[in-house]
Amino acid sequence: MLPESICSNKNSHRQLTSCCIFVLHYFRYIIVLTQIVVISVFFYRFQEDQKIIDQKESFKQKQHILLITLPVIEEAEAMELKTSHINELLNKQNRTLNHLSFISSVVPQEVSVQRMQVTNATVQLVGSSKNLLAIRSLHKRIKQMKQYELAKITSIQQDPSGTYSFGIGIVLVP
Repeated sequence: MLPESICSNKNSHRQLTSCCIFVLHYFRYIIVLTQIVVISVFFYRFQEDQKIIDQKESFKQKQHILLITLPVIEEAEAMELKTSHINELLNKQNRTLNHLSFISSVVPQEVSVQRMQVTNATVQLVGSSKNLLAIRSLHKRIKQMKQYELAKITSIQQDPSGTYSFGIGIVLVP
């Protein structure tokens, strides 16, 4: 029995030795492979962290740009509002000047206009004349223009001195 157990023991010792040699021989490859995996994971993590840092910096830069340009944008909007208001006033003044120039061109010499009130839809004339036909001529000329929808003599009164005071209401074409 002894020889068999020795033999078996030798065999197992040989297997153990061969297994140890195998493990030690290939263990270095396993360690190298593990190191390669760890290094590649490290580099991957480094790249992802760098992307996150770059995105944060980009976000901060964009925030700074917005903070810097916000007053400029607000000023531009205020300027645009002022410009549109000025354009509206200029258009209103041009309309008033056009009505004034037209009415002054059709007013006969015998008629004096004392007051002219222009709104968005109407023009009111108040004046006086010694000649009733001159008032009628003024009314007729205004009625003939297509830019006015309606022209109506609203009042005529004669003073004791023989002067006629009149009012003409004009409705503008929209």
